[in-house]
Amino acid sequence: MICQNCGNEIAEGKLICEKCGADVQLIPSFEPEIEQEIRAALANPDVEERDEAYYDEDGTYEEYSEYEGEYPEYEGEYPEYEGEYPEDDEYAGDYDEQEFDEEYDGELLDELDDFEDDEGDVLRHIALAVRQSRFKPIYFALLAVLIIAVILSVIYITRLVIHDNSAEYQARMGMEAYDTGNYEAAIIYMDRAHTLDSSNADITYKLAECYLAAGEDENALGMLWELGTTQAYQLILGYYIKNGDFDQAKLILENCEDENIKIQYQSYMANPPAFSEPEGSYTEKVTLKISSNTNGTIYYTMDGTEPNRFSNVYTTPLSLERGVYEIRAVFVNEYGMTSDEVYGKYTINLNVPDMPYVMPAGGMFLKPELINVKVPEGCTVYYTTDGSDPDASSQEYTGPIPMLLGHNDMIFVAISEDGVEGPTAERDYNLNIASLVDLNSIPLLMAQYNITTGKTIDPQGHDSKNNTQRYTYSINSAIALGDGIYFIVTENIVDKEDVSMKTGSYYLVDVYTSAIFKAEVDEDNQSLSLGSMLPPESYMTPMEIMP
Repeated sequence: MICQNCGNEIAEGKLICEKCGADVQLIPSFEPEIEQEIRAALANPDVEERDEAYYDEDGTYEEYSEYEGEYPEYEGEYPEYEGEYPEDDEYAGDYDEQEFDEEYDGELLDELDDFEDDEGDVLRHIALAVRQSRFKPIYFALLAVLIIAVILSVIYITRLVIHDNSAEYQARMGMEAYDTGNYEAAIIYMDRAHTLDSSNADITYKLAECYLAAGEDENALGMLWELGTTQAYQLILGYYIKNGDFDQAKLILENCEDENIKIQYQSYMANPPAFSEPEGSYTEKVTLKISSNTNGTIYYTMDGTEPNRFSNVYTTPLSLERGVYEIRAVFVNEYGMTSDEVYGKYTINLNVPDMPYVMPAGGMFLKPELINVKVPEGCTVYYTTDGSDPDASSQEYTGPIPMLLGHNDMIFVAISEDGVEGPTAERDYNLNIASLVDLNSIPLLMAQYNITTGKTIDPQGHDSKNNTQRYTYSINSAIALGDGIYFIVTENIVDKEDVSMKTGSYYLVDVYTSAIFKAEVDEDNQSLSLGSMLPPESYMTPMEIMP
């Protein structure tokens, strides 16, 4: 067997060349011609040109200008190795612990550099050199590292390409940047996501948010206007409200074509207030209500002047009774937005009630008569007995009125349901009764009667059950019943604060005999009649009246 490294004859059964120490290659791994060419190249490093050469059968290198023959064919047989191959660990030797042979490695590299591309397959030469080198494990390790590096680079580049073309990934990175306050990076990511998926409303909205955060308001508002969703309108409105531009926010909602958005965000709108009644002429009193579409304040005037925040604040319905009213109102919502003004002109021409018809007419009377009033339809009559003008707070006429003792100037007025007062009717009455009873004695008689019956405990009329209140009696009118004439005695109760109130009980005293009767009051409390007479002994018992 010939050593392929130095050409020395190797004895059969040897695995290492005794001359150069090279490993014996038992099985050829490439063509013999290639092997001879590499051996010649390594043995003759100084030969620069080998354009036309060949090896003789004995391995001698020959140059020639032009070879016209054929290459000899190898007709021998490769020897077969009949021994045993050493175990891997035993044969591997101490390669892992060897130091790098700089002289050998350099020589090998220099020899490889001598090859030119047109003189053979350089890659095959290199592969052959690697396979024959003692440093094959190192080369394989480096190759593995190179392959892994290439694979990782490909994976990294692939991921970059995939992420750069993923709207979802770009949007996620944009929001992470937004959350950390890096708005410039957020805009870059979200803009890329928007480019990849411009139809995604969420991405468009997030990009607008990034623009707003970065102070690029114009870009943000432009995108939100194009988006036109409820969420976009909310962000637009929030922007203008935050900056105090309430008029712009109002204008946005007024021009919005989506009624659902208007309804949903009507609290941001300042619609003009509404009047409950249309303007015009009326023949009756008008109760006018002013309403708004949401929470806020309504300011109004009733004389035609322009309303503002210093005008009347609407809290209760307006009562339009008579005359001309020019009402102007505005609404200011809770966000400070002011509505357009609303105007209404109301002319109230109310029907004036007729004058009450009162009988009897005034004059001198020796016998009392009941005073009757004909009340105009749809009206209520009120009256006074001291000559003052009556109004809705005066005594209401509910039925025939007993004539008052002495001189009285009574005035009557009818007031319609709309609160319109008609002309007044005045009656002057002068009642003088030829009585045998002293009016001042009647309260004393009633005090004696109450003590006798146990109703009071003293002449001052203190209640036997509650001495903090006392009973008193007043006589100011008379009535004719049948053939008799009677003074009307009204019972009152006075509390500890000296506030007097009628108890609803009445007594009748005969003007000639001093006989006392209980008065019966009809169900409507409009007329009196004689009831049972009090026992004379109950109030005629002599007694000392305490002052």
